[in-house]
Amino acid sequence: MSHINRDLNLDTVWNLSWEQSKKHAWSFILLYICIGLIVSVIYSLIMIPIFSGLIADSSLANDPDKMGLALIGLISKSILSFSLGIIAIWMISSYFRVVLYRMLMDVVKGQPLSVGKHLTGAWNGFLWFLAVTIVLGIVMLLANLPYIGGNILITMWTISEMSFSSFLIGNLLKLVLIIPYVYVQVRLLFVPLLAAYEPELTLAETFSKSWNLTRGHFWTLLGIGLVAVLINIIGFCCCCIGILFTIVIAQFMLANVYYILSHEEEEPSEEETLSAEPESVTSLAEGNYSKEEKHPAAE
Repeated sequence: MSHINRDLNLDTVWNLSWEQSKKHAWSFILLYICIGLIVSVIYSLIMIPIFSGLIADSSLANDPDKMGLALIGLISKSILSFSLGIIAIWMISSYFRVVLYRMLMDVVKGQPLSVGKHLTGAWNGFLWFLAVTIVLGIVMLLANLPYIGGNILITMWTISEMSFSSFLIGNLLKLVLIIPYVYVQVRLLFVPLLAAYEPELTLAETFSKSWNLTRGHFWTLLGIGLVAVLINIIGFCCCCIGILFTIVIAQFMLANVYYILSHEEEEPSEEETLSAEPESVTSLAEGNYSKEEKHPAAE
């Protein structure tokens, strides 16, 4: 992409993302399918031995003297299997997210798309990506605490009142309480992408860069995000298959928004370009004149 529209708007982001998705959709769809297959296989390899142990322990439940111990064993192993499965899925999906973000930026920047390079090179910065996403999860949890706590209190109040007005007021209050979470979510929108694409940044630099890039663009970014959610819903309704393509569009929308905002201050304005042209022309003319003077002497 040699030229960037400096105005962030839905039309620009959509047109860019649509064209890029049409050209590279299958590369990303195949990556999604591979992720699903790998996650399923590894999860099964973790779960099958654990479930085999559960079946063996369940036979002890027929013995009244050992029923208590068997029940404790069943519960603890169930929790262990679920936890290991979640951790495995999170780590594998995180690795492929690093690959995905770097592939997206290759396309957005107009560079050749190399899937193999990123599949093998994602180890560089992978652990850092895990650390940043953990911190981001904690931050988002803290931002969501007003909604979680308020939701409990509001639900208890609406149940005690049992009236239409309390139900209406309660739901309006819930919408108000979710505002801090939505605001922080939009402002930290680029943290995962930055952690994958610019792993050289420190934790503070990663969060501050996302915060600075989104400054003054909250409503535009919120609107673009809602459109991305909408097209994914439409894709899911298309026999659940269309979502494979709409996810690609949504991911390109994120990458294009980041690229536009990150270059917003780097590219010179039209006035700066025009004012710089006379100096460039003069320098070129002086260079040619100098060559013409030296040419006869060289002969």
